[in-house]
Amino acid sequence: MLTWRFFVDRAAIKDDEALLDAAESHHLSKVLRLAEDDRVILFDGQGTVYEGVVLQADGRARVKILCRRQGDAGGRPLVIAQAILRGVKMDELARQYTELGVNTLMPIWTSRCQGSFDALKESQRQARQLRIIETACKQSGRAYPLRLEAPQSFAGFLADCPEGQSGWRRLMFWEDEETTTLRDLSFADVEGIVALIGPAGGWTPEEAAMARVRGFCTVRLSGPILRAETAGLAAAAICQFLLRNL
Repeated sequence: MLTWRFFVDRAAIKDDEALLDAAESHHLSKVLRLAEDDRVILFDGQGTVYEGVVLQADGRARVKILCRRQGDAGGRPLVIAQAILRGVKMDELARQYTELGVNTLMPIWTSRCQGSFDALKESQRQARQLRIIETACKQSGRAYPLRLEAPQSFAGFLADCPEGQSGWRRLMFWEDEETTTLRDLSFADVEGIVALIGPAGGWTPEEAAMARVRGFCTVRLSGPILRAETAGLAAAAICQFLLRNL
């Protein structure tokens, strides 16, 4: 039996009753046409999942909480440092990375990113992406949403990387890497992965050298050269498999 999922602010839960916000209430009553006594699932974005029944569908929807549990944290962590892409491509990647169970998305500005970096525009775009991530969590059943970091420069990202992370593998997917593929690396004891995904124009040799200094291994995906957004999804799926999350 299909049970619909809705986001709830933890502050809007009083004892065993939850009050949904205007957007979620509209979706519940006007879009899905749920009514009193229908079963629903709520999640608060902090890991708690609530099973409940609709008390009131009109106006601000109210839900009677029947039980609560801690959601699945999602396995070993995967961090994607994604070069910023133009248009709605980053929106789509935020949704798809959420569905794939990626823990953190770090947008980075590289030398071959198209256009110029606009901090205000990126901030506005991230506000939209947070809503997309929330919707993707409802669809995919994630209890913990994808963590979306503030955009920063490639150099700033590397400077913030810890010197050593025991059990972590650092990968830079680079189409100009001539010798190393994922088959050449061991992931037997891997506890987490940080994956660098380049822009449409690819990484420069200088950026690859900078990443290697910070402990990243440059690897090439076998087969044809992929578009930046396709490469990101392929890399994320492969990394999740290597982490035994898929």
